Amino acid sequence: MHGVLNDIQTKGGFMKVVRTALLYILLMTFVTAAFSACGSKKNDTYTKGELEKMTASDLYETFVRNGLQVDEDLKKVLTDKELAEYIKNDFDLLIEGTTSRDHMGYGKLADDIKRIYSSILKKE
Repeated sequence: MHGVLNDIQTKGGFMKVVRTALLYILLMTFVTAAFSACGSKKNDTYTKGELEKMTASDLYETFVRNGLQVDEDLKKVLTDKELAEYIKNDFDLLIEGTTSRDHMGYGKLADDIKRIYSSILKKE
């Protein structure tokens, strides 16, 4: 401990400590940015067939990861599992922005799914 204090007390030692601290901060910033970029799945794209083959829960999670916002009224009457099943069963209608149900929340859901679908659809 005394060696570190002696280094800090001298001008050259102080600059060495500052330089080391700055390099450490720069390195940690770079590593954090790299992990954030690699961990993001938001930019993944899929074919329609790949989306159709997903389980209901995987399909739902894919849309949630890409920005799906479920209406609060729908959340009150449907569990996540029920919502996932609905999206899976009415997928062809929802990606066109239409729905088989009357509640306004379903219309918002269909619009959101259509928007997200067009952004994650892999161009074939």
